Amino acid sequence: WEVFDALDRSSASYKSLAPIETVVTGSDGRVLAASDPNRIATYSELSADYLNRYGPDVVTIDKTKLTGFAHRDLVYQGQPIGTIHATFDVSHLFAERREIL
Repeated sequence: WEVFDALDRSSASYKSLAPIETVVTGSDGRVLAASDPNRIATYSELSADYLNRYGPDVVTIDKTKLTGFAHRDLVYQGQPIGTIHATFDVSHLFAERREIL
């Protein structure tokens, strides 16, 4: 249940980022939970395309798709137990920037 709680908390915490999708994987890389389980099945492995969209930083922005990607390791008592992956819409941030400039 804690995995689903992490999904709920992440979507509530980052509403201003317009979340598109959130996925939690275990330490073995297999999906434990996804905000859209019909698209990304539980216990499946994330595709190479999914994993390759991240740059060297924690947050990566794809300016052509106006989409952001972030991932963060989940650690419990000093031990890595998995990763949370988030995809979010950043089009409103680019629109706001254009208005200011």
